Formats: sequence, structure tokens, C-alpha cells
Amino acid sequence: MLKTNQHSGLNAPKNSAKEIVKNPPNPSEPGAGKEQSFPTKSSSFSEPALVLVVDDQARNLQIVKKVLTFDGYQVTTAESGSEALKSIAVRRPDLILLDVVMPEMDGFQVCEQIKENPATHDIPIVFLSADTEHRSIMTAFSKGGIDYVPKPFNKAELLARVRTHVDLYRSQKRHTKEIAERQRTLHIIAHEWHKPLQRIFLFLSKIQDLSDSTLPETRIALSKEATRDTERMLASIEDFLHQQSPDGSATAESSSGWLTTDDLKSMAGKWYVTAKRKLVELVLFAPSVPISIPVAMPFAIHQIVDAVISNAVNFTPQTGRIEVRIFEENQRIVLRVEDEGPGFSDDYLRRKFQPYMRPGTEPPSAALGVGLAAAKRIADRIHATLTIGNRVRADGGGCVTVEFPAADELAQLKAAPAVKPRKASANGRKKVAGS
Repeated sequence: MLKTNQHSGLNAPKNSAKEIVKNPPNPSEPGAGKEQSFPTKSSSFSEPALVLVVDDQARNLQIVKKVLTFDGYQVTTAESGSEALKSIAVRRPDLILLDVVMPEMDGFQVCEQIKENPATHDIPIVFLSADTEHRSIMTAFSKGGIDYVPKPFNKAELLARVRTHVDLYRSQKRHTKEIAERQRTLHIIAHEWHKPLQRIFLFLSKIQDLSDSTLPETRIALSKEATRDTERMLASIEDFLHQQSPDGSATAESSSGWLTTDDLKSMAGKWYVTAKRKLVELVLFAPSVPISIPVAMPFAIHQIVDAVISNAVNFTPQTGRIEVRIFEENQRIVLRVEDEGPGFSDDYLRRKFQPYMRPGTEPPSAALGVGLAAAKRIADRIHATLTIGNRVRADGGGCVTVEFPAADELAQLKAAPAVKPRKASANGRKKVAGS
């Protein structure tokens, strides 16, 4: 039960409670000289802070509400723990003033439920209680409370603590919002830079391969350094985009997530409209029951799938057909894309994934063919297997297969000794090294 105190007005005669709320305010206090003032005490937030007061005594609720309202706060009240939880579900307060001794559900139990809920765990809770024993105070803090105000309380002290905790909470929310906005901006910038950097990297690699024997040694060294720097930038951007990817759980977690056959089906399905515009039929084959494996770099998987299907759409003629097959094999999820395009020329298959070459039957020329080369670079980086070939059919066509390793297989691959890339041989072939 609550004690009587001339400062707080709790359980005091009505006239004394009225006197506390209506007494002339200190000129230095916010809202001085006004019956109801709502100063902007919420930093960047436009409306006054909302405080939820929970107490099983209606009289106490009235007094605390009047004190806080007079100081410019919005106030909601609840006479029980269950009523408080319902109120929080409707509208999140900036602060909760919580009584400890209540029937059915005491304040500690209410606090536990609030802190166990991810949607409400960050709401600050200040306990109000007549129990000033050390054990009760320690229990309040162990349950997640941030402060403990003994009853009877002094009005000025209560307002000071409320003001401090509300300002701190709103400041933290504002800071979190600003960080999220900056992250979104960086995410947009990284996306904008990713493809141009891929083109620059592949272009530099191609120039370097073609010019090793003709350029002066200093220029060759500069070209190689530029290629390495560009690849490092690409790797950093891809790591960042993965950490920001919803599929990467990146609310900032680790470098692995879960890949399901339904995920790949969804990624491939986004190309339906593009294929239809070109009068190309896109057909998907996937297991009726989704299969999932833990994988690394979900963002990189998106990039690979987009590049492979984009290549098929670009080279499939009108009224042609693309078949996308998704299945599980040897604890890997496999994506196989077959099209009715010209297929890959023998020259291209001899020098696989060379950028700026036509993958079809035309002779090599200055083409945009960076998609598969970029996909191969990303696949090597995450230790996925990307292979290309031609369909064994009378009507021809190309076939691209990607196998995505599970996270445990990836860990073993990363633990293996690194293999240095081989220098280009006389026939112009060069091994593509993973990063």
C-alpha cells in the first residue's frame, strides 16, 4: 500500500492534492504560469512525450497524471498489468511509470513481459513503490527497470527523473533513426557504384591481358595495381551490400544466412516481365516442397542469378524459350538456365568469361559482355561453381549452371591454403582466381 506524504499528495485529502497541482509553479520550471502547456521537450519529435502510468489505485493515477500533464506531457493510465500491456500494444509510450504491488500481475511481472517482447523491450521503465527495501530495489533493476522512485515521492524529483529518462530515450531513438537514414544513403550509393566498378575491373583485366607483351614494364605494373585496387573496392562494396541485405539478415549479423529453392524461384521470377516484353517464354521448374541450406553472401547470390538470367534473356530470340531449373544436388542448391539463343562459340568456350566478347557465333568485338564475367568473379569469391556450355539439342542454345555451396562447405574451402592465380599462357587462357 501507499504511504501518505504532504509533498506528493498520494492518498492525501482531495484539497491537498488539488493544492499540489494548482500551486504557483516555480518560474524556472517548464510550463510556469500556464495551466496546461505543451512545450517542445521531445528534441526533434513534434509532439509531447507520452508517459504511461500504471497503478491499481485510481486516486494515485489521477494525481500523477495531473502532475505530468501540467508539465507538458501526454499521459495514459492503466489500473492493472494486463490493461497496461494492451495500452502499449495500441500505442508505444516514451516512458512507463510502473507500480510494483498490484493484484493478479505485479509490476515485476509486467516489466518482464515488456522486456521479453522485441517490439517493446527498449521502452524505459521507472518503478514507483512504497517498498524501499534493498531486495525490492535490486529486483526492479534486474527485471529491466532503469530507475526506482520510492513512494511517497517529491513532485520536483519525479519530474526531474521523468524528464531525464524521456530525453535520453528520445535522443537514442533520434540517433538510431539518423544512423538508419545514413545507412540507406550509403546503400543507394554502393548500388550505384557496384556495376560501374565491375565494368572498370573487367575492362582493366582485359586490357592487361591483351597488352602484357606490348606495354612498357612500368605501365604494366600500374595497370595491375589499378586492377587490384578496383577489385578491393568491389569486394568492400559487396561486403557492405551483403550486410545491408534483408536476406543477409543484416540487421547486421554474420556473413551467412539461409538460401531456399523458393528464394531462387523468386529471384528468377522477377525476370518474367522483362522476358514477356521481348516475347520470350520464361519457364520455372522448382521443387514443390522448398529446400533450404545455410549459405554465405545472399547479396552475391542475387547478383549471380540476375547476371545469368539477364544473359539468357538478351540472347534468346523473340518467341524463344528459357527454362530455369532449380534443384538440390550433393547438399548444394543448383540453378540451371537453358535458352534457345545462339549458344556459346568454340572461341568463347576456349576463353571463358572474357569480358567484351560476344558469347555467340559472331567474331569477338567490343561488346557489353561483362555480365557472365562479373557473375564468374562473384561466384569465385563466394566459392560457388559457375559453368557454361551448349545444350545437346538440334536447336542448340546455351546452358549456364550455378552450384551454391552450403556454409559448412564454404568454411572448409576458406580454411584450405590459397592457390595463387596462374599467369596467362601462350594460348591466351588465364585461370580466374577467387578473392
